[in-house]
Amino acid sequence: MGNTMLPLVLGTLALLVLQFIVVRGHGRARAVIGVFVVGLAVGVLALNSWLAPPRFLPAASTSSLAKSVANDIRQGLGTPDLEGFFILDGGSYSARGVDDAMLEQRLSRRLGAPIQVLTLSLAGGNQLERWKVLENALALLDRDERDAFLASRKTLLLEIHAQYDRYPLVQLRRNRYSDRAYAYLDTEVALEVARTERGRMEPDEYRRLWIDVLGHAMVNIMNIGLATRVVSAEDVLPGGGYDPLDGPARGYRFKGTKSARQSLKQPPLEAEELPWHNIERRRARYARVLDGGSKPQIIYFSVPTPRTFDLTYARGFCAAVSGFSCIDHSHWGLLERLDDKRFWYDDGHMQRRGAEIYTRWLSSRLAKAVKQTGEQGT
Repeated sequence: MGNTMLPLVLGTLALLVLQFIVVRGHGRARAVIGVFVVGLAVGVLALNSWLAPPRFLPAASTSSLAKSVANDIRQGLGTPDLEGFFILDGGSYSARGVDDAMLEQRLSRRLGAPIQVLTLSLAGGNQLERWKVLENALALLDRDERDAFLASRKTLLLEIHAQYDRYPLVQLRRNRYSDRAYAYLDTEVALEVARTERGRMEPDEYRRLWIDVLGHAMVNIMNIGLATRVVSAEDVLPGGGYDPLDGPARGYRFKGTKSARQSLKQPPLEAEELPWHNIERRRARYARVLDGGSKPQIIYFSVPTPRTFDLTYARGFCAAVSGFSCIDHSHWGLLERLDDKRFWYDDGHMQRRGAEIYTRWLSSRLAKAVKQTGEQGT
């Protein structure tokens, strides 16, 4: 249950104190009210505990992704001489642009040992939603599996994305009151939102965000309709992750990558313009979930787009971040290779053939970064 039930417990205690003050001198009434409040709290707590993973999962598409990640962890733990796990955390850029099966195959070959890719990439999924998917996946494991995974070697691949970095809860208003929103918006996420900076968000927009957060969180705290919003974990089919596109968006006109290539001659984004607090909070969230004796190696990466701003941001990010490997797409040859309308769905997402080109390029850079870290640690 963790922090999710803390407000409910505190609220229940407050009600108990209040009823003793209000009905003082009426012993029978006081006892009845006390028993009722305690019974209500115990019932809500018991229901929340019973309907949580590993028995049940939210009735949302993200549960298929959590089930897939849990299955992949078990597969990796059963693989002889496994080099380690690569946890791929990204939004729709990665979900459309990184072929996880190809990445796993090519990294295994380059590193000389099998690896297991765990794909958290989720189209339309913000950083907090993807983090909760990993929490649910780990909850599906038994204790021995979870301990073995946490003790294993892990590499955390974090997608660089200006919008998600600045606003970790972006996309909520588009998906509010949906099964996916209720699946992750609890008090734990609300506390994380409180710890992030709002960036350039206007006060009215920030107020609306908090109304949405608290509205969803209260529904989850009080278990309103919870029994109808969960399904048996055994009935959830694994799925999600890499979701390739095989044609352009209707009406899309590709303008080429020339402007992005030319921007390589210009200065990147200044370090002070980056949302450092939110970037550090993201690492801290994963550190809490993955803490278990083996600290994950963190590698940042950016997925190519034809947009100049995305490249300028990624270049500035990698130039400023310290203590972590960082792979941006500021590679003239890669951008030139992707300068073809057949590779693009729109200005933010590649088609399947574009994803294959990028995944091959990314795998070689990741293997090099992992080897360099290993050499520095010996």
